[in-house]
Amino acid sequence: MLHLEHQMLLLPLLVMAVLVANTRAQEVAILSANEDGAQRGDSWAELNKTVLLKGDSTICLRFNIKVFRLLTAILYLFDTSDSDNDPISFEVYFEKIRTKYGGYGRFYALPKNLVTDTWYHYCQVRDVTRGFGQVYLNGELIVNETIAFVPDMVKRRLFLGQDEFQPPYSFSGKLTQINVWSSALSSERVVKLADCEDPQEGDVVKWSDAWYLNNMNYLGTVPLASLCSHGGSATRVVALPRLRFLDAFVTCRGLGGIILVPSDLKEIKSELDVFRGQEECERQWAGISDAGNEGLWRNPFDGVEHPTGSLAFRRNNPDGDRYQNCIRLDAKGLEDTECKKSSCAACHVPAHSTWTLRGVCEEDERMNYLNLESQPLGFRGYGEYAVRPIGGVWTWFNSVVNITMASFIPEKGNLNYPIGRNKWTLQAEVCGLNANDSLEITLTSCEPGQFTCTD
Repeated sequence: MLHLEHQMLLLPLLVMAVLVANTRAQEVAILSANEDGAQRGDSWAELNKTVLLKGDSTICLRFNIKVFRLLTAILYLFDTSDSDNDPISFEVYFEKIRTKYGGYGRFYALPKNLVTDTWYHYCQVRDVTRGFGQVYLNGELIVNETIAFVPDMVKRRLFLGQDEFQPPYSFSGKLTQINVWSSALSSERVVKLADCEDPQEGDVVKWSDAWYLNNMNYLGTVPLASLCSHGGSATRVVALPRLRFLDAFVTCRGLGGIILVPSDLKEIKSELDVFRGQEECERQWAGISDAGNEGLWRNPFDGVEHPTGSLAFRRNNPDGDRYQNCIRLDAKGLEDTECKKSSCAACHVPAHSTWTLRGVCEEDERMNYLNLESQPLGFRGYGEYAVRPIGGVWTWFNSVVNITMASFIPEKGNLNYPIGRNKWTLQAEVCGLNANDSLEITLTSCEPGQFTCTD
């Protein structure tokens, strides 16, 4: 309790934001904390009033994780007179969650692991009248159990982003729509909330209430509907440097992406804009070649063949016969060129692809997963790991404790990209091996049941 009181004294009352929803456009305010991945025990938001939940109640919110902690604290309501007295809380553990209703709480397995950079809608229902507790994730009922609740006469303070105010558990990501009702919401109502079809706020806690912010950021408002747009076909662009066409193809395919073949001048301009102002990228590849059959242009990413007349060639192109079997982009149209020349390429990859680090003997599952960062190219871990080029050398490191785990130096003649199965040189003890030992590590976008080749 003394530790908690000490933390409360640090709350600066000067930093206060009134988060008001724009009802005309149905927009909602977004808060963020620790999106750089750092662990901070002093980052939180506190509701500017106490909360009393005597009987039935429902708590709902949306969360978006940037970095998973071993335990990620999201919501915490504690007794104003005794912080250890049966808190109401919600915590995330990547593969499970922990819900506490106040006097009762436990771990619950999830249907599948959570992922980063994705909005989730969460509700916990405390039905004192009928004696059951429910938990919903994205409108799906994942917990429904009989619980003999008793009336809760405790006044509580409501915090976001912390529970025990310890840095390793601090929230990293975005939060919005924290609302509390003095009733047990029906499953139909919860589904409407989750699907962004019901913008109504709670009667006990409204997201448009005033909050004190301490090392949390108010990001402004976004349309409510955007939080339910899962963007299954969304892509991001990885800007590849000057490479021969075959190398650009292999690298982009290894990243799980494609190099587009623009169908008109508008699409060509869109692709050229990726490298606008970069003199070294005045040459840029289109994802197609007729090296296999002169005059029949084949897309190596999907195998689809295109006759010359169907492509948006510049006037008097193609003109290179069998000597120019690849295509570069020009503002006036497509031009054929030699495949052995180096050009930049815009590699379009899925916006929400998950990468796995295999062969590193990591017991904490969240630490094995990473997100691809597009510009500059790198991999940010679900946990503390990251894989990024440092001084031109691809490096696997722990971003929290700043320890380098291993470095990747390609064999002579190979591309300097760490994707696939490769030999890494250890800089710390891994899998019982010592620094300077070699270890075969796989960095892959393959899902369970798929395999990765060395090439």
